[in-house]
Amino acid sequence: MPCKKSSLGNNTAKKFSLNESIKYCIIPAFLGLQESIMNSYEQGKKARRIASVVYLLIMAVVMGGTYISQQQKAAVDETSQNLPSH
Repeated sequence: MPCKKSSLGNNTAKKFSLNESIKYCIIPAFLGLQESIMNSYEQGKKARRIASVVYLLIMAVVMGGTYISQQQKAAVDETSQNLPSH
């Protein structure tokens, strides 16, 4: 499939030589693909950052809940030991 030469005013298709094909077809297609890959990489990078922050928040809640639970258990155990037995 011939590429359209951007320097032409009209949109007529023209068959190019190998050098022209590289200049007008392959290089722009590669640059577009490279840009697409970089955009995908940047979006993935952003998603990984968001996922890591969410993970850290969840772990903070779990660890905080575990700490509070242990503190309450220790307080209940201490209180039950201090009660006079009948």
